[in-house]
Amino acid sequence: MKNLTPLLLCFLLFNFMDANGQAHKGIGIMAGANISRIQVANARISTLGETIGLNDDFDWQAGAQIGITATPLVFGEQFSLNTGLAYIQRGASTQALNPTTLETQEGLIRLQYLSIPVLARFYATPMLFLEAGPQVAYLLDARSKLKGGSESFDLKRTADNDLDLGLLAGLGVNIHERLSLSLQYYHGLSKLADFQFTDVNGEAAGNQSWRNRSLQLGLAVEVWQ
Repeated sequence: MKNLTPLLLCFLLFNFMDANGQAHKGIGIMAGANISRIQVANARISTLGETIGLNDDFDWQAGAQIGITATPLVFGEQFSLNTGLAYIQRGASTQALNPTTLETQEGLIRLQYLSIPVLARFYATPMLFLEAGPQVAYLLDARSKLKGGSESFDLKRTADNDLDLGLLAGLGVNIHERLSLSLQYYHGLSKLADFQFTDVNGEAAGNQSWRNRSLQLGLAVEVWQ
């Protein structure tokens, strides 16, 4: 086994050096995973003499993504414009109140989107590329449920926006001529939902807006170039 280790390292290094990092037109298939959460603006509210941080009620939740990628425009050997169409799961883990037992339980908010990114890509080296740009996504479905429970609740009617506009930025590595791995951060700009809280006297206690945040890891295979 020890004798095979140097050979394996040489093989990987050879493949990395052989990777074609020049910008070129192509179409591919992408699949991967992500972790996401909901970020609340103006999250701290005061009620009954206590200050509550609403962001404490949301935690990261795992999801999946799958779709197609395309590079329709190329500007020299280092720059290209990349787009695509992908199904992506977002949402968050929550602390929810069980309406039957009135006890706090872990819950789940699952948001399903059809997304279109438009990314400018820069090849810093033949292996490494950086990318950034806007992404628009249409909300297909929004549901919540208690973890371990079978009943889910439709949240799509309470969403303020079916369209979620945000910014994507990340970096990637060309593993091979037709294979790349990328890590992206998504920062939602559109309000998923907007809530107005009041105190016991009926006075406004704050306006809270929900927005999406996620880290996305994707493996893309180019099928045509």
